[in-house]
Amino acid sequence: MRQRPARIARAATGLPRTFALDLRALNLAEGVRASLATSAIVLAAAWLQQPVLMSAGLAAWFTCLADAGGPIRRRVPVLVTFVLLGTVFTGAFGLLRGGPVALTIVLASICVLHEPRRRSRRQQSGDKPAADAA
Repeated sequence: MRQRPARIARAATGLPRTFALDLRALNLAEGVRASLATSAIVLAAAWLQQPVLMSAGLAAWFTCLADAGGPIRRRVPVLVTFVLLGTVFTGAFGLLRGGPVALTIVLASICVLHEPRRRSRRQQSGDKPAADAA
C-alpha cells in the first residue's frame, strides 16, 4: 500500500495545519530542556513545601511553549514581550485578588477574548505579526 504525502494526509483529516502531527518537527533536545525547566521548579515547590512556586513552574512551561525557536534575533523580542506581558497581567490580577470576584472575571474575560479577535483582524488585513516579519 502506497503512503500519501504528509500534505495530503493533513488535508484528508480536515484539521488545520496547527493541529496536524508532524513527526519530523519533534525535537528531543527542546523537549528535554522544557521538561527540565518545568520539573526543576515543580520539584523545588514540593521539596520546599511552597505551592506558590507551582505558578512559576507553569510560567516556565508557558515560556517554553511561546519560544518558537529559530534565530536568536527573532526569539528574543517575542520572549521579552511574553515575559513583560505575563508580569503585568500577573501583577494586575494579583492586586485584584482581594477585590470583587465579578470584576476579576470580567477583566480576565476581556483579556482572554481580546487576543483571538486581534489575531483574526490581523489575518483579514493580511498583516504579519512582528515576530514573523523578520
